[in-house]
Amino acid sequence: MVTMKPLTKSQEKVLRYIADFAREKGFPPSVREIGAALGGIKSSTVAYYIKVLIKKGKLERGSSRARDLRLASPLATYGLSGLGCRGYPILGKVPAGRPNLLEDEVEDTLWLDERLGRSKDSYLCRVKGDSMTGAGIFDGDLLVVRPQKVVETGSIVVAVTPEGEGTVKFLRQKGGLFFLEAANPAYPPISSPFEVAGKVISLVRKFGERRANN
Repeated sequence: MVTMKPLTKSQEKVLRYIADFAREKGFPPSVREIGAALGGIKSSTVAYYIKVLIKKGKLERGSSRARDLRLASPLATYGLSGLGCRGYPILGKVPAGRPNLLEDEVEDTLWLDERLGRSKDSYLCRVKGDSMTGAGIFDGDLLVVRPQKVVETGSIVVAVTPEGEGTVKFLRQKGGLFFLEAANPAYPPISSPFEVAGKVISLVRKFGERRANN
């Protein structure tokens, strides 16, 4: 098996710029725009970086048109670091145990402060539903999750039921038995069996997205 060499800092900068530009604008940047944004480097140099990134499986080009670049997969920027940030995968489905990023459903990669994850295995999952509104966690929020099986009681956890459904709840204990408790009285506690997949250690929300509770 051939091991692909890691990206250089210059290659990472080009990849990050392409990913951020496409996410914001809805289409990829041109070679000239990439060069101008990264300090005025020559178009021939940018073209070389793009060629290398395609060879390394980070980018794809559908045709020879100027704006036909795209990330090869949502994981293309996962784990890249720089300026105190790194890419965290957004998983559309809560994994049981540590996520397998080759098999689990990855929606996208989001650049965040690398200190948020506190672990290289940390990932993001999107909240669905209103069972944790009392804890300030709302539908559509992104949670930073650190995979771990053993979590202290009182923590907010991501758990998986025997049916394979993921849920975000408080982990509680009473009489030696563990159960999951919502932060919304409309939802009853969930008794075992269930499997703790990770601990919620942070919340990510875009400015202006929060709905007022009135």
